[in-house]
Amino acid sequence: MSRLCRPVTRAEAGHGPRECEDLVVAVVRGRRVLNYNEPKAAVLQLTDRVIVIKSTA
Repeated sequence: MSRLCRPVTRAEAGHGPRECEDLVVAVVRGRRVLNYNEPKAAVLQLTDRVIVIKSTA
């Protein structure tokens, strides 16, 4: 498993972190890191970055 910080895609913007194909554990908004289940992270913005866990298998 590996962690990766990547930008939110246009398809993900406007949706919640749990609707992403990748397993999102946090949202980076500006200089703040938000837990995926915080109310402020409920809707992803195009300017956000997400920290995801990916399988390396």
